[in-house]
Amino acid sequence: MFKRRTSNKSVALVYVLGVLVAMMAIASLIITIFLSQFRLSHHHTSRMQAYYAAMAGINYAFEKVRTGQIGPTQAYNYTLHDEDFPVTVRNKNVYIEVAPYNTTRQQRRIKVRVNYLN
Repeated sequence: MFKRRTSNKSVALVYVLGVLVAMMAIASLIITIFLSQFRLSHHHTSRMQAYYAAMAGINYAFEKVRTGQIGPTQAYNYTLHDEDFPVTVRNKNVYIEVAPYNTTRQQRRIKVRVNYLN
């Protein structure tokens, strides 16, 4: 009996809404990818800084042992803080532990630990 006529305006509205939803989904996906890449880059940089801070701690302990500032029977614990490092290495505390000289193995154990996650 009665025929319904679809208006061109309603069809255009549906198309426009569909395009907007698709664009929002693509924008959301792109933002997620960028944020993920930022987190990965930040983590990689933090790990590299921790590595070099640990190497600085090892060199510091070797120098203390080499110059005799730590005696053979003496244990040594020290923490390097932010102010000991250059600007490129921040928020890294390096914990250094030097064990006394082991006469049976003729060696000392130097243990360095760095917390690099905030």
